Amino acid sequence: MLPGPADRAMNGRRVLLGVTGGIAAYKAAALASRLVQHGALLDVVLTRDAERFIGAATFAALSRRPVHTSLWERVEDIPHITLAREAEVVAIVPATAHTIAKIALGLADDLLTNIVLATRAPLIVAPAMNTKMLEHDTTRAHLDTLRARGATIVEPGVGFLAEREHGAGRLADEEQLMAAIEGALRRTQDLAGERVLITAGPTREALDPVRFLSNAATGTQGIELAREALARGAHVDLVLGPTPLGPPDGAQTTRVTTAREMDAAVRERAAGATIAIATAAVADWRPATTHDHKVKKSDGAQSLEPRRKRGKRTRARSSRANSSMQSRSTTSATSAASEPSRTRWCSCGVPTAAKISAAVPSASSPRVCGTRSSN
Repeated sequence: MLPGPADRAMNGRRVLLGVTGGIAAYKAAALASRLVQHGALLDVVLTRDAERFIGAATFAALSRRPVHTSLWERVEDIPHITLAREAEVVAIVPATAHTIAKIALGLADDLLTNIVLATRAPLIVAPAMNTKMLEHDTTRAHLDTLRARGATIVEPGVGFLAEREHGAGRLADEEQLMAAIEGALRRTQDLAGERVLITAGPTREALDPVRFLSNAATGTQGIELAREALARGAHVDLVLGPTPLGPPDGAQTTRVTTAREMDAAVRERAAGATIAIATAAVADWRPATTHDHKVKKSDGAQSLEPRRKRGKRTRARSSRANSSMQSRSTTSATSAASEPSRTRWCSCGVPTAAKISAAVPSASSPRVCGTRSSN
């Protein structure tokens, strides 16, 4: 039988499966079997509470490898460092609220949390818990922290829970878990040495100190692209408009508000960029008049005179030779106002994290991907 795509992604790869103490721990056994069937070399780490739900013998039989449960086993091998270095991906399935809190805070009091702190492999976290625990502000904040650091959070599903309740918190389906692990293994450091410039979020044009014109954008698209580029080894400059979302750790983030501020930030960073991806939703209009005090409401007719921001919107044509690029207007400040003559442009359509690979230059001249998006 010819190996399928998943087999090729996993065959011979080192996967570390961390199992924590929740009722969904029994499902980790089925996942372990699936990983082994796809050719993975599987190391399993059980927390002390996980052993209350499922035994080490189960995973030893499935993986045909030793199962690790303590920092104090074979101390001469320094297991938390050895396993951390050998792992190509670390997947915590299921991840309890307690374990999520510990790794978010950098606490290392058992073998699994020490490995997470020591490894540089991609981290996958699959939460499973009661709905109220999952929805608690503290749990959400810890998950956001891990996500900002580059961890993949496989969101739990909705269904029947151990408490005889129906709601969110059920461990994600096996297919979703496999897809996350395969995706992490397929990810390479193919952007190492690249300097990626990304714009994200909206801009705001003030009417007065409390009112503004803007676009309904969140910046999610650009933030996720930045996270993917970081995971693939790039240096990332992120120019981010006003949004409540946090940028990924590791990105050099510049916060801006107006289109002119975004334009200036992009111009300042464009010369050093080898890849530029423009996803910001820049406001197309600015008020003709801006007030330095709050404009009071009145019963009479009031009017607002918007002024469309003008300027050339150009996209340089790609070519094998060095090509010149004209600057884009403030309306498209997101696209790097004045790129060096070596810059080439390519169209990515609607970019996603997966499509960042389309922007990897095949020659020495860098590319810029321009989009118009509301994120």
